[in-house]
Amino acid sequence: MQIALSTKGKEFYCTRCAKYVLHDTYNFLGYCNSKEQIVPYLEGGCEHFEALDLNKAFEENGWLYCVTCRKPVYSIDELREHVGDILTFHVYNDEVASEESPSGD
Repeated sequence: MQIALSTKGKEFYCTRCAKYVLHDTYNFLGYCNSKEQIVPYLEGGCEHFEALDLNKAFEENGWLYCVTCRKPVYSIDELREHVGDILTFHVYNDEVASEESPSGD
């Protein structure tokens, strides 16, 4: 089943690129496999942009990650609730990012 996952006007953001791995804590950063470095996401993409087919990724992996809500999506019914959100299937897990945040007392 195909769901229209594209967000109008955001088709060329890095978050829609197959080569971009979004940071799980700082959603304005990610790892670009083409540039082989962590970069801020760009609106409009760059010369390395390759469109990510989220429907295909969902079918192959069985889940997507909603960056907007910060939670995984495992079913088509759940996916319908996230149309218009930033979705991806590959997320860079930074295990030390929590150490950068001050703790609350």
